Amino acid sequence: MDCRKMKSKVADLKKRFKSTIERRSETRINISNYTMMTFQESFCLMLDILQLSVSQIKVSLRLKKNIAMCLVTGCFKCIVLSIAIQLDILDQNINEILLARSSRRI
Repeated sequence: MDCRKMKSKVADLKKRFKSTIERRSETRINISNYTMMTFQESFCLMLDILQLSVSQIKVSLRLKKNIAMCLVTGCFKCIVLSIAIQLDILDQNINEILLARSSRRI
């Protein structure tokens, strides 16, 4: 997937999450209902976002436990709402994410 397509998909994902956050007060949202990416693409992108969020944003112990639980159980259809709110960091770090993803494929 080229850089422009990925940026477009990420922008769409952010938009969908934000509208979901406004409409719902639940603590978890289902990725597969709110993205046009394949499950594998969603999984990879969310993993990148979680890693970035953990390393670059101060998060609560509870949030870290929830992230760890998602990663350990593989139950990645659910993502913690506060991570979705933090998707704004993608605007600053999209190139780093794309670079990290492309270097993993090599």
